[in-house]
Amino acid sequence: MELPMVVGVDGSEGSLEAVDWAAAEAARSGLPLRLVHASLWEHYEAPLTGLGTDRPSERIFAENLAATAEERVHRLAPDVKVSTDIQAEDPVTALLRAVPDASVLILGSRGRGPVKTMLLGSVSLAVAARARCPVVVVRGQETNRGSVCRRVVLGVGNSTGSTAAARFALREARLRGCELLAVRAWRCPAYEITPCQMIGGDQTEAYRQEADEYVDQILGAVDADHSDVVVRRKLVQGTAHQTLLEETASADLLVVGAKRRHAAVGLQLGRVDHAMLHHAACPVAVVPATDRAADGEAGEAGGAGGAGEAGGAGEDRGTVSAMTSRTRKDPSRSEPKPRSELRPASEPQPASEPEFAMLSTAECRALLSTHGVGRVAVNTHNGPAVVPVNYVVAGDGSVAYRTAPGTAAAAAAEHEVVFEADHVDDAVRQGWSVNVVGIARAVTGDAAARGLDQQAYTTPWAGDSRRLWLAIFPARMTGRRIGPAKGGQPGSI
Repeated sequence: MELPMVVGVDGSEGSLEAVDWAAAEAARSGLPLRLVHASLWEHYEAPLTGLGTDRPSERIFAENLAATAEERVHRLAPDVKVSTDIQAEDPVTALLRAVPDASVLILGSRGRGPVKTMLLGSVSLAVAARARCPVVVVRGQETNRGSVCRRVVLGVGNSTGSTAAARFALREARLRGCELLAVRAWRCPAYEITPCQMIGGDQTEAYRQEADEYVDQILGAVDADHSDVVVRRKLVQGTAHQTLLEETASADLLVVGAKRRHAAVGLQLGRVDHAMLHHAACPVAVVPATDRAADGEAGEAGGAGGAGEAGGAGEDRGTVSAMTSRTRKDPSRSEPKPRSELRPASEPQPASEPEFAMLSTAECRALLSTHGVGRVAVNTHNGPAVVPVNYVVAGDGSVAYRTAPGTAAAAAAEHEVVFEADHVDDAVRQGWSVNVVGIARAVTGDAAARGLDQQAYTTPWAGDSRRLWLAIFPARMTGRRIGPAKGGQPGSI
Protein backbone atom coordinates (compact mmCIF):
# COMPACT_ATOMS: atom_id res chain seq x y z
CA MET A 1 0.00 0.00 0.00
CA GLU A 2 1.40 3.36 -1.03
CA LEU A 3 1.66 5.92 1.75
CA PRO A 4 -0.12 9.21 1.03
CA MET A 5 1.44 12.64 0.92
CA VAL A 6 0.35 14.61 3.99
CA VAL A 7 -0.28 18.36 3.75
CA GLY A 8 -0.75 20.66 6.72
CA VAL A 9 -3.51 23.22 6.10
CA ASP A 10 -4.59 26.17 8.22
CA GLY A 11 -6.22 28.50 5.70
CA SER A 12 -3.24 30.84 5.46
CA GLU A 13 -1.74 31.94 2.17
CA GLY A 14 1.31 29.79 2.82
CA SER A 15 -0.73 26.64 3.41
CA LEU A 16 -2.73 27.24 0.23
CA GLU A 17 0.52 27.45 -1.70
CA ALA A 18 1.50 24.14 -0.08
CA VAL A 19 -1.82 22.59 -1.16
CA ASP A 20 -1.30 23.75 -4.75
CA TRP A 21 2.26 22.38 -4.80
CA ALA A 22 1.16 19.09 -3.25
CA ALA A 23 -1.67 18.67 -5.79
CA ALA A 24 0.81 18.93 -8.67
CA GLU A 25 3.25 16.60 -6.90
CA ALA A 26 0.54 14.01 -6.24
CA ALA A 27 -0.55 14.14 -9.89
CA ARG A 28 3.04 13.47 -10.98
CA SER A 29 3.67 10.65 -8.52
CA GLY A 30 0.22 9.04 -8.52
CA LEU A 31 0.06 9.18 -4.70
CA PRO A 32 -3.05 10.15 -2.70
CA LEU A 33 -3.21 13.32 -0.61
CA ARG A 34 -4.22 13.61 3.02
CA LEU A 35 -5.07 17.12 4.19
CA VAL A 36 -4.53 17.59 7.93
CA HIS A 37 -5.95 20.54 9.85
CA ALA A 38 -5.07 20.70 13.53
CA SER A 39 -5.45 23.66 15.83
CA LEU A 40 -6.02 24.50 19.45
CA TRP A 41 -6.39 28.22 18.76
CA GLU A 42 -10.17 27.90 18.35
CA HIS A 43 -10.47 26.66 21.91
CA TYR A 44 -9.16 30.06 23.03
CA GLU A 45 -10.88 32.17 20.39
CA ALA A 46 -14.29 30.45 20.46
CA PRO A 47 -17.18 32.45 21.96
CA LEU A 48 -17.55 31.92 25.68
CA THR A 49 -21.25 31.26 25.27
CA GLY A 50 -22.82 28.60 23.05
CA LEU A 51 -24.25 29.29 19.64
CA GLY A 52 -27.25 27.03 20.15
CA THR A 53 -26.03 24.50 17.57
CA ASP A 54 -25.09 20.86 17.91
CA ARG A 55 -21.55 21.49 16.75
CA PRO A 56 -19.17 24.11 18.21
CA SER A 57 -18.20 27.00 15.95
CA GLU A 58 -14.55 25.98 15.86
CA ARG A 59 -15.50 22.60 14.43
CA ILE A 60 -17.63 24.21 11.74
CA PHE A 61 -14.75 26.53 10.85
CA ALA A 62 -12.31 23.60 10.65
CA GLU A 63 -14.64 21.58 8.44
CA ASN A 64 -15.14 24.52 6.09
CA LEU A 65 -11.41 25.12 5.91
CA ALA A 66 -10.64 21.48 5.12
CA ALA A 67 -13.45 21.29 2.56
CA THR A 68 -12.12 24.40 0.81
CA ALA A 69 -8.64 22.89 0.58
CA GLU A 70 -10.07 19.61 -0.71
CA GLU A 71 -12.06 21.41 -3.40
CA ARG A 72 -8.90 23.28 -4.38
CA VAL A 73 -7.10 19.98 -4.98
CA HIS A 74 -10.01 18.58 -7.02
CA ARG A 75 -9.94 21.67 -9.20
CA LEU A 76 -6.17 21.56 -9.79
CA ALA A 77 -5.72 17.77 -10.03
CA PRO A 78 -9.05 15.97 -10.63
CA ASP A 79 -7.51 12.50 -10.69
CA VAL A 80 -5.80 12.77 -7.28
CA LYS A 81 -7.45 10.95 -4.40
CA VAL A 82 -7.95 13.31 -1.45
CA SER A 83 -8.96 12.77 2.18
CA THR A 84 -9.20 15.20 5.08
CA ASP A 85 -8.34 14.81 8.75
CA ILE A 86 -9.39 17.35 11.41
CA GLN A 87 -7.79 17.10 14.83
CA ALA A 88 -8.31 19.16 17.98
CA GLU A 89 -4.60 19.09 18.68
CA ASP A 90 -1.69 21.44 18.47
CA PRO A 91 -0.38 21.41 14.87
CA VAL A 92 3.15 20.17 15.60
CA THR A 93 1.96 17.15 17.57
CA ALA A 94 -0.72 16.27 15.03
CA LEU A 95 1.60 16.52 12.04
CA LEU A 96 4.36 14.51 13.69
CA ARG A 97 1.79 11.87 14.60
CA ALA A 98 0.95 11.61 10.89
CA VAL A 99 4.57 10.93 9.89
CA PRO A 100 4.54 7.09 10.14
CA ASP A 101 1.69 7.00 7.62
CA ALA A 102 3.17 9.58 5.24
CA SER A 103 5.51 9.27 2.28
CA VAL A 104 6.31 12.99 2.59
CA LEU A 105 5.06 15.87 4.73
CA ILE A 106 4.30 19.15 2.93
CA LEU A 107 4.00 22.46 4.76
CA GLY A 108 3.70 26.13 3.92
CA SER A 109 6.10 28.87 4.87
CA ARG A 110 4.53 31.62 6.98
CA GLY A 111 6.07 35.07 6.88
CA ARG A 112 6.71 37.21 9.94
CA GLY A 113 7.88 40.79 10.18
CA PRO A 114 8.62 43.19 7.32
CA VAL A 115 10.44 40.55 5.26
CA LYS A 116 7.37 38.35 5.03
CA THR A 117 8.62 36.01 2.30
CA MET A 118 11.90 35.20 4.03
CA LEU A 119 11.07 33.81 7.45
CA LEU A 120 9.62 30.47 8.42
CA GLY A 121 6.66 29.81 10.69
CA SER A 122 7.28 28.09 14.04
CA VAL A 123 5.11 25.06 13.18
CA SER A 124 6.95 24.38 9.91
CA LEU A 125 10.34 24.78 11.57
CA ALA A 126 9.46 22.48 14.48
CA VAL A 127 8.08 19.77 12.20
CA ALA A 128 10.98 19.97 9.74
CA ALA A 129 13.41 19.61 12.64
CA ARG A 130 11.78 16.51 14.12
CA ALA A 131 9.95 14.54 11.42
CA ARG A 132 11.33 11.14 10.45
CA CYS A 133 10.12 11.36 6.87
CA PRO A 134 11.00 13.87 4.12
CA VAL A 135 9.52 17.31 4.81
CA VAL A 136 8.94 19.83 2.04
CA VAL A 137 8.48 23.47 2.99
CA VAL A 138 6.88 25.29 0.06
CA ARG A 139 8.32 28.76 -0.40
CA GLY A 140 9.60 31.08 -3.11
CA GLN A 141 8.02 32.79 -6.08
CA GLU A 142 5.34 31.25 -8.28
CA THR A 143 7.93 30.48 -10.96
CA ASN A 144 9.94 28.36 -8.53
CA ARG A 145 6.89 26.69 -7.03
CA GLY A 146 5.43 25.88 -10.44
CA SER A 147 8.28 23.69 -11.77
CA VAL A 148 9.07 26.17 -14.52
CA CYS A 149 12.85 26.22 -13.99
CA ARG A 150 13.22 22.53 -14.94
CA ARG A 151 15.92 21.87 -12.37
CA VAL A 152 16.22 20.11 -9.01
CA VAL A 153 19.22 21.07 -6.85
CA LEU A 154 20.82 18.61 -4.42
CA GLY A 155 23.01 19.94 -1.64
CA VAL A 156 25.68 17.29 -1.07
CA GLY A 157 26.66 17.49 2.59
CA ASN A 158 28.75 15.50 5.02
CA SER A 159 26.02 13.65 6.90
CA THR A 160 25.05 10.19 5.72
CA GLY A 161 21.58 11.62 5.24
CA SER A 162 23.03 12.87 1.96
CA THR A 163 22.50 9.42 0.43
CA ALA A 164 18.78 9.46 1.24
CA ALA A 165 18.61 13.05 0.02
CA ALA A 166 20.27 12.09 -3.26
CA ARG A 167 17.80 9.26 -3.76
CA PHE A 168 14.89 11.64 -3.09
CA ALA A 169 16.33 14.30 -5.43
CA LEU A 170 16.83 11.81 -8.28
CA ARG A 171 13.28 10.57 -7.92
CA GLU A 172 11.96 14.13 -8.03
CA ALA A 173 14.03 14.94 -11.11
CA ARG A 174 12.74 11.82 -12.88
CA LEU A 175 9.10 12.59 -12.01
CA ARG A 176 9.52 16.14 -13.33
CA GLY A 177 11.55 15.12 -16.38
CA CYS A 178 14.23 17.67 -15.54
CA GLU A 179 17.93 17.74 -14.71
CA LEU A 180 19.52 17.27 -11.30
CA LEU A 181 22.30 19.60 -10.22
CA ALA A 182 24.46 18.20 -7.40
CA VAL A 183 26.20 21.04 -5.56
CA ARG A 184 29.13 20.70 -3.22
CA ALA A 185 30.81 23.69 -1.57
CA TRP A 186 34.38 23.46 -0.35
CA ARG A 187 36.98 25.78 1.07
CA CYS A 188 40.69 25.55 1.67
CA PRO A 189 41.70 27.06 5.04
CA ALA A 190 44.22 29.78 4.29
CA TYR A 191 46.26 29.24 7.45
CA GLU A 192 47.13 25.59 6.76
CA ILE A 193 50.69 24.69 5.87
CA THR A 194 50.84 24.12 2.14
CA PRO A 195 50.72 20.33 1.77
CA CYS A 196 52.28 20.33 -1.69
CA GLN A 197 55.69 20.50 0.02
CA MET A 198 54.90 17.14 1.65
CA ILE A 199 52.68 15.24 -0.77
CA GLY A 200 53.71 16.73 -4.07
CA GLY A 201 50.39 18.39 -4.93
CA ASP A 202 48.55 21.66 -4.90
CA GLN A 203 46.64 22.39 -1.69
CA THR A 204 43.61 23.99 -3.34
CA GLU A 205 43.38 21.27 -5.97
CA ALA A 206 43.49 18.60 -3.25
CA TYR A 207 40.44 20.08 -1.54
CA ARG A 208 38.60 20.44 -4.83
CA GLN A 209 39.42 16.84 -5.76
CA GLU A 210 38.16 15.66 -2.39
CA ALA A 211 34.85 17.45 -2.95
CA ASP A 212 34.57 15.85 -6.39
CA GLU A 213 35.21 12.38 -4.98
CA TYR A 214 32.61 12.92 -2.28
CA VAL A 215 29.97 13.76 -4.87
CA ASP A 216 31.01 10.60 -6.75
CA GLN A 217 30.43 8.51 -3.65
CA ILE A 218 26.99 9.94 -2.91
CA LEU A 219 25.71 9.75 -6.48
CA GLY A 220 27.33 6.39 -7.12
CA ALA A 221 25.36 4.84 -4.28
CA VAL A 222 21.97 5.75 -5.75
CA ASP A 223 22.07 6.77 -9.42
CA ALA A 224 21.80 3.20 -10.77
CA ASP A 225 18.04 3.34 -10.14
CA HIS A 226 17.64 6.58 -12.06
CA SER A 227 19.97 6.25 -15.02
CA ASP A 228 17.53 8.22 -17.20
CA VAL A 229 18.07 11.44 -15.22
CA VAL A 230 20.55 13.99 -16.53
CA VAL A 231 22.89 14.76 -13.64
CA ARG A 232 25.27 17.69 -13.53
CA ARG A 233 27.60 18.63 -10.71
CA LYS A 234 28.90 21.94 -9.48
CA LEU A 235 31.85 22.37 -7.14
CA VAL A 236 32.11 25.82 -5.60
CA GLN A 237 34.89 27.23 -3.47
CA GLY A 238 32.93 29.09 -0.83
CA THR A 239 30.45 28.70 2.00
CA ALA A 240 27.68 26.12 1.83
CA HIS A 241 24.71 28.30 2.69
CA GLN A 242 25.62 31.13 0.29
CA THR A 243 26.32 28.68 -2.53
CA LEU A 244 22.97 26.94 -2.17
CA LEU A 245 21.00 30.15 -1.74
CA GLU A 246 22.35 31.40 -5.08
CA GLU A 247 21.36 28.14 -6.80
CA THR A 248 17.80 28.20 -5.47
CA ALA A 249 17.00 31.32 -7.50
CA SER A 250 16.74 29.15 -10.64
CA ALA A 251 15.50 25.88 -9.11
CA ASP A 252 12.14 24.14 -8.74
CA LEU A 253 13.23 22.28 -5.61
CA LEU A 254 16.20 22.19 -3.27
CA VAL A 255 16.91 18.87 -1.53
CA VAL A 256 19.16 18.70 1.54
CA GLY A 257 19.95 15.90 3.96
CA ALA A 258 19.40 15.90 7.71
CA LYS A 259 21.41 14.07 10.30
CA ARG A 260 19.83 12.18 13.18
CA ARG A 261 21.13 12.65 16.73
CA HIS A 262 20.07 9.94 19.14
CA ALA A 263 20.91 12.14 22.13
CA ALA A 264 17.99 14.45 21.28
CA VAL A 265 14.38 14.03 20.26
CA GLY A 266 13.97 13.54 16.53
CA LEU A 267 16.02 15.48 14.06
CA GLN A 268 18.06 18.54 14.93
CA LEU A 269 18.53 20.93 12.03
CA GLY A 270 22.00 22.18 11.27
CA ARG A 271 23.00 25.66 10.16
CA VAL A 272 22.73 25.05 6.42
CA ASP A 273 19.29 23.42 6.60
CA HIS A 274 18.09 26.18 8.87
CA ALA A 275 19.30 28.89 6.48
CA MET A 276 17.67 27.19 3.50
CA LEU A 277 14.29 26.82 5.19
CA HIS A 278 14.29 30.51 6.07
CA HIS A 279 15.80 32.09 2.97
CA ALA A 280 15.72 29.76 -0.06
CA ALA A 281 14.04 31.10 -3.21
CA CYS A 282 12.34 27.76 -3.98
CA PRO A 283 10.65 24.89 -2.09
CA VAL A 284 13.01 23.01 0.23
CA ALA A 285 12.95 19.27 0.99
CA VAL A 286 14.69 18.12 4.18
CA VAL A 287 15.38 14.39 3.97
CA PRO A 288 16.51 12.36 7.00
CA ALA A 289 18.72 9.28 6.85
CA THR A 290 16.65 6.14 6.34
CA ASP A 291 18.57 3.41 8.15
CA ARG A 292 20.12 2.87 11.56
CA ALA A 293 23.60 2.36 10.20
CA ALA A 294 23.46 5.73 8.51
CA ASP A 295 22.05 7.32 11.63
CA GLY A 296 24.86 6.06 13.79
CA GLU A 297 27.56 6.97 11.32
CA ALA A 298 26.38 10.53 10.79
CA GLY A 299 27.25 11.66 14.29
CA GLU A 300 28.36 15.26 14.31
CA ALA A 301 29.94 15.05 10.88
CA GLY A 302 28.11 17.52 8.78
CA GLY A 303 25.35 19.31 10.59
CA ALA A 304 22.23 18.61 8.59
CA GLY A 305 23.45 18.27 5.07
CA GLY A 306 23.15 21.06 2.55
CA ALA A 307 26.41 21.58 0.74
CA GLY A 308 28.31 20.61 3.84
CA GLU A 309 28.10 22.00 7.33
CA ALA A 310 31.74 21.36 7.94
CA GLY A 311 33.71 19.73 5.16
CA GLY A 312 31.45 20.83 2.35
CA ALA A 313 31.78 24.43 3.36
CA GLY A 314 35.41 24.05 4.25
CA GLU A 315 34.67 25.04 7.83
CA ASP A 316 36.57 22.16 9.44
CA ARG A 317 40.19 22.79 10.25
CA GLY A 318 42.19 19.82 9.01
CA THR A 319 45.82 19.30 9.96
CA VAL A 320 48.61 18.53 7.48
CA SER A 321 48.47 14.82 8.34
CA ALA A 322 44.69 14.78 7.99
CA MET A 323 44.99 16.53 4.64
CA THR A 324 47.46 13.88 3.48
CA SER A 325 45.16 11.02 4.48
CA ARG A 326 42.18 12.63 2.79
CA THR A 327 43.93 12.84 -0.56
CA ARG A 328 44.75 9.12 -0.37
CA LYS A 329 41.32 7.85 0.59
CA ASP A 330 39.74 4.87 -1.13
CA PRO A 331 37.07 6.12 -3.62
CA SER A 332 35.33 2.72 -3.58
CA ARG A 333 33.61 3.47 -0.26
CA SER A 334 29.83 3.58 -0.52
CA GLU A 335 29.55 6.12 2.30
CA PRO A 336 32.00 8.82 3.41
CA LYS A 337 33.42 8.66 6.91
CA PRO A 338 32.52 11.34 9.43
CA ARG A 339 34.97 14.18 9.74
CA SER A 340 34.26 15.41 13.26
CA GLU A 341 37.70 14.13 14.30
CA LEU A 342 39.22 16.89 12.18
CA ARG A 343 37.89 19.57 14.49
CA PRO A 344 40.54 20.77 16.96
CA ALA A 345 39.70 20.79 20.64
CA SER A 346 40.21 24.55 20.70
CA GLU A 347 37.18 25.21 18.48
CA PRO A 348 34.56 27.29 20.40
CA GLN A 349 31.79 25.25 22.00
CA PRO A 350 28.38 26.41 23.24
CA ALA A 351 28.60 28.23 26.54
CA SER A 352 26.89 26.61 29.50
CA GLU A 353 25.12 29.85 30.49
CA PRO A 354 23.28 32.33 28.25
CA GLU A 355 23.94 36.03 28.19
CA PHE A 356 20.89 38.28 28.52
CA ALA A 357 20.70 41.89 27.43
CA MET A 358 17.89 44.29 28.26
CA LEU A 359 16.37 46.06 25.26
CA SER A 360 15.54 49.73 24.93
CA THR A 361 12.06 50.87 23.94
CA ALA A 362 13.32 51.67 20.44
CA GLU A 363 14.79 48.18 20.10
CA CYS A 364 11.51 46.64 21.31
CA ARG A 365 9.53 48.57 18.71
CA ALA A 366 11.96 47.54 15.99
CA LEU A 367 11.57 43.86 16.91
CA LEU A 368 7.77 44.08 16.94
CA SER A 369 8.12 45.53 13.43
CA THR A 370 4.87 46.04 11.51
CA HIS A 371 3.08 42.77 12.32
CA GLY A 372 3.52 39.24 13.57
CA VAL A 373 2.18 36.65 16.00
CA GLY A 374 1.97 37.22 19.73
CA ARG A 375 -0.02 36.37 22.86
CA VAL A 376 -2.39 38.38 25.03
CA ALA A 377 -2.89 37.52 28.71
CA VAL A 378 -6.41 38.39 29.87
CA ASN A 379 -8.77 37.68 32.74
CA THR A 380 -12.08 36.03 31.85
CA HIS A 381 -14.97 34.81 33.99
CA ASN A 382 -13.46 31.33 33.61
CA GLY A 383 -10.09 32.53 34.91
CA PRO A 384 -6.86 33.78 33.33
CA ALA A 385 -6.28 32.95 29.66
CA VAL A 386 -3.41 33.40 27.24
CA VAL A 387 -4.68 33.92 23.71
CA PRO A 388 -2.58 33.68 20.51
CA VAL A 389 -3.26 36.58 18.14
CA ASN A 390 -2.07 37.97 14.82
CA TYR A 391 -1.12 41.58 15.53
CA VAL A 392 -0.27 44.74 13.64
CA VAL A 393 1.48 47.84 14.93
CA ALA A 394 -0.78 50.80 14.14
CA GLY A 395 0.36 54.26 13.15
CA ASP A 396 -0.29 55.61 16.64
CA GLY A 397 2.08 53.03 18.15
CA SER A 398 -0.61 50.77 19.56
CA VAL A 399 -0.57 46.99 19.11
CA ALA A 400 -3.87 45.91 17.51
CA TYR A 401 -5.46 42.53 16.91
CA ARG A 402 -8.79 41.21 15.58
CA THR A 403 -11.28 39.08 17.49
CA ALA A 404 -15.06 38.77 17.94
CA PRO A 405 -17.41 39.95 20.69
CA GLY A 406 -17.79 37.40 23.47
CA THR A 407 -14.43 35.71 22.93
CA ALA A 408 -11.64 35.41 25.48
CA ALA A 409 -9.53 37.87 23.50
CA ALA A 410 -12.40 40.39 23.53
CA ALA A 411 -12.48 40.24 27.34
CA ALA A 412 -9.36 42.41 27.31
CA ALA A 413 -11.38 45.50 26.32
CA GLU A 414 -11.02 48.37 28.82
CA HIS A 415 -8.64 46.36 30.99
CA GLU A 416 -4.91 46.42 31.51
CA VAL A 417 -3.37 43.47 29.69
CA VAL A 418 0.03 42.04 28.88
CA PHE A 419 0.97 41.40 25.27
CA GLU A 420 4.06 39.36 24.42
CA ALA A 421 5.86 38.61 21.16
CA ASP A 422 9.05 36.62 20.93
CA HIS A 423 11.29 34.71 18.57
CA VAL A 424 13.75 31.94 19.45
CA ASP A 425 16.14 30.52 16.87
CA ASP A 426 17.38 27.16 18.16
CA ALA A 427 19.83 26.68 15.31
CA VAL A 428 21.91 29.76 16.14
CA ARG A 429 20.92 29.79 19.82
CA GLN A 430 19.61 33.31 19.92
CA GLY A 431 16.28 34.90 20.67
CA TRP A 432 14.32 37.84 22.01
CA SER A 433 11.13 38.63 23.90
CA VAL A 434 9.14 41.87 24.06
CA ASN A 435 6.37 42.61 26.60
CA VAL A 436 3.83 45.41 26.20
CA VAL A 437 1.67 46.41 29.15
CA GLY A 438 -1.27 48.76 28.61
CA ILE A 439 -5.01 49.30 28.39
CA ALA A 440 -6.79 47.46 25.56
CA ARG A 441 -9.53 49.50 23.93
CA ALA A 442 -12.02 48.59 21.21
CA VAL A 443 -11.37 50.45 17.96
CA THR A 444 -14.45 52.51 17.13
CA GLY A 445 -15.25 54.17 13.86
CA ASP A 446 -15.49 52.53 10.44
CA ALA A 447 -12.55 54.46 9.03
CA ALA A 448 -10.19 53.35 11.79
CA ALA A 449 -11.30 49.72 11.49
CA ARG A 450 -10.95 49.79 7.69
CA GLY A 451 -7.47 51.21 8.05
CA LEU A 452 -6.46 48.31 10.29
CA ASP A 453 -8.12 45.82 7.91
CA GLN A 454 -6.00 47.17 5.08
CA GLN A 455 -2.87 47.05 7.21
CA ALA A 456 -3.47 43.46 8.38
CA TYR A 457 -1.18 40.90 6.76
CA THR A 458 -3.09 37.80 7.82
CA THR A 459 -6.56 36.70 8.82
CA PRO A 460 -7.39 36.09 12.51
CA TRP A 461 -6.48 32.72 14.00
CA ALA A 462 -10.11 31.60 14.09
CA GLY A 463 -11.20 32.84 10.66
CA ASP A 464 -12.45 35.85 8.76
CA SER A 465 -15.54 36.48 10.88
CA ARG A 466 -13.51 38.24 13.59
CA ARG A 467 -14.10 41.91 12.87
CA LEU A 468 -13.66 43.52 16.30
CA TRP A 469 -10.33 45.33 16.55
CA LEU A 470 -8.73 45.88 19.94
CA ALA A 471 -5.75 48.18 20.34
CA ILE A 472 -3.31 48.00 23.25
CA PHE A 473 -1.84 51.39 24.07
CA PRO A 474 1.58 50.77 25.68
CA ALA A 475 2.15 52.13 29.17
CA ARG A 476 5.33 50.08 29.50
CA MET A 477 7.38 48.26 26.89
CA THR A 478 10.24 46.01 27.98
CA GLY A 479 12.29 43.31 26.37
CA ARG A 480 15.41 41.25 26.56
CA ARG A 481 17.60 39.40 24.15
CA ILE A 482 19.55 36.18 24.63
CA GLY A 483 22.57 35.62 22.46
CA PRO A 484 26.27 34.83 22.27
CA ALA A 485 28.11 35.06 25.56
CA LYS A 486 31.09 37.34 25.98
CA GLY A 487 34.05 36.14 24.02
CA GLY A 488 32.02 35.27 20.97
CA GLN A 489 30.80 31.88 22.11
CA PRO A 490 27.07 31.19 21.73
CA GLY A 491 24.93 30.91 24.80
CA SER A 492 22.41 28.17 25.46
CA ILE A 493 18.71 28.91 25.31
